[in-house]
Amino acid sequence: MDATLSTLKACKHLALSSNNIEKITGLKGCERLEILSLGRNQIKKLDGVEDVAETLQELWISYNILGSLKGVEKLSKLRVLYCAQNLITKWADFEPLKECKALEVCVWDVETERWRMLRQRGGGVSVERKA
Repeated sequence: MDATLSTLKACKHLALSSNNIEKITGLKGCERLEILSLGRNQIKKLDGVEDVAETLQELWISYNILGSLKGVEKLSKLRVLYCAQNLITKWADFEPLKECKALEVCVWDVETERWRMLRQRGGGVSVERKA
């Protein structure tokens, strides 16, 4: 990812999966970005997502090498998070999700079990194991 991405001012869905990306950078000018698809890369941290925190609604970051979700708490409008198949192994690594008040759907794996969290419209949260 580089600074040329900042020229995509009207872009709403940026798909950069399977590009061997190591860091999230260059998003500062993406003023309308709602969906960021970064699956199947080499991303270790969510540093850089704060540049689209005001507009980002969906983050697809499965199949990377994330060790935690630190940084996701900055995404105030995040509704959907796909983060399965990363290196997140402890429940404590999911703590930043508490700050994502708009989050409705989150899919992840912990210790090879796939889990899904659904926030109900009334504010309650349902966590279920997927087969």
